Amino acid sequence: MFLQTTPKAELELRSGLQTLALRERSLLLLAERRAPATRLRRLFHGMGEQIVSDLLRDGYLAPAAATRARSAAAAEPNPEPSAEPVDE
Repeated sequence: MFLQTTPKAELELRSGLQTLALRERSLLLLAERRAPATRLRRLFHGMGEQIVSDLLRDGYLAPAAATRARSAAAAEPNPEPSAEPVDE
């Protein structure tokens, strides 16, 4: 299984205001590079398991399929307004 960063994580990584610790930010960067979840969980002498769980719980990471589904829904274009006048 792969994990992907969420918009919340992207904001954290790109903003000047950092609220996460270095290890948490490192895991987010690795998730952006499509590292498998099993690899992320083994990092930092076994502490990766807890960090990944915390990032999932706090909405910084999501399973790759869930993130793609949200992105696809957000990318759907809104219907164009009709040029027809509205009868009132």
